[in-house]
Amino acid sequence: METEKHDQDAFRKAVAEDKNKHVSRDSPYTVSFWKQVAVLTSRQFRLQSQDHFDLVTSYGLSIVNLTF
Repeated sequence: METEKHDQDAFRKAVAEDKNKHVSRDSPYTVSFWKQVAVLTSRQFRLQSQDHFDLVTSYGLSIVNLTF
């Protein structure tokens, strides 16, 4: 029981040290919402740029939808 408590305390301390300065101490997340959005948006662009057929198709459909 004591070792588990020590491990939990060490984990909590590591998470607290790893937190971004823009995140509150009570938040379970280590980075802010906007940082998560930026990273996921960047990731999605990289994934889409690797699939050229899907990229061209989605842009083409977007242009067609804008004209109608």
